[in-house]
Amino acid sequence: MILNFKVIGKPKGQPRTRACTRGGHAGVYTPGVADDWKALCVKEIEKKLPEKPYDYPMWLRMDFYFTRPKSHYGSGRNSNLIKNSAPYFHLQKPDVDNMAKCVMDVMTTIGFIKDDTHIVECIITKNWTDGRSGMNASLFVLDEGFLMIMDKDEENQKRLAFLTSQNLSDL
Repeated sequence: MILNFKVIGKPKGQPRTRACTRGGHAGVYTPGVADDWKALCVKEIEKKLPEKPYDYPMWLRMDFYFTRPKSHYGSGRNSNLIKNSAPYFHLQKPDVDNMAKCVMDVMTTIGFIKDDTHIVECIITKNWTDGRSGMNASLFVLDEGFLMIMDKDEENQKRLAFLTSQNLSDL
């Protein structure tokens, strides 16, 4: 089973917990800098919330997109063209691992998946876009129907390899 999600908004990474002292007592807290992004993710993921959390092995692909800044474009009549000097890759924060952790934590917190330890493979990309910032994600749940075709038969292994490559490449 494949579940697709599209979240429009500026992706954020899961912030690290911080230590502090208040009134002579030590404590930890998580800064709320990603709360708006998490709320957008909850809104979209809840649309496909199962009756009980998915408790199977899963593959997850997340493609994060960031709107290019104006400095990547030419000026005047070239204002709609990307400069040759503009970077191809998005090489700045947030880090892909922190963005993925943020989304997986949302999935776990709202009861979409039992635990993010069930995600056995994860593909994460970070890209520039001429459109809106956001995320496209696909969760491939390896449920009983899928696992039934996984056996030691060589032909089934070939079919499995073909099916999974087709499904993941169509994202």
